[in-house]
Amino acid sequence: MNYLLSFYTLWNLYRLPLYTLTYTPYKYYELAIQKWCQDSYQIHGLWPQYDANTWPSNCPAPAYQTITDSTLLKEMNENWHNCDSSSQDFWNHEYTKHLSCMYQQYGLTEDESFQITINLFTNLQKSDFDKCNNQDDCTVACYDLEFNKIPCP
Repeated sequence: MNYLLSFYTLWNLYRLPLYTLTYTPYKYYELAIQKWCQDSYQIHGLWPQYDANTWPSNCPAPAYQTITDSTLLKEMNENWHNCDSSSQDFWNHEYTKHLSCMYQQYGLTEDESFQITINLFTNLQKSDFDKCNNQDDCTVACYDLEFNKIPCP
């Protein structure tokens, strides 16, 4: 995954706006899962963190675009959907509030940010889910800025 991040960082560096040069970078990610409307866990979000109690949100980034890529849309509907309203509205919220910061820090597109989150979720092991003790909401794992699993602070 280190190669993936390095590639994205170098490839997208030219797209970063000037304000990113004065931006305070976050330190790690929390992968949150939930099972509000089904028995198995699904993605709640991948959230950048400064520390356990503070995080960036609503970072300057291009506006959310409805997901149209059929492969990504299938994966999103399988692993990251909303129970009560439109999943597109839910994904818009998650992108705008949290994943937009991946654009600000690395220049990652919306689709790239969603795909990274899905990859992290689908690579979890049963032992990761066991840590959640069947709670409806859980931070299942933490990752450094190169998406390597680390102990959660």
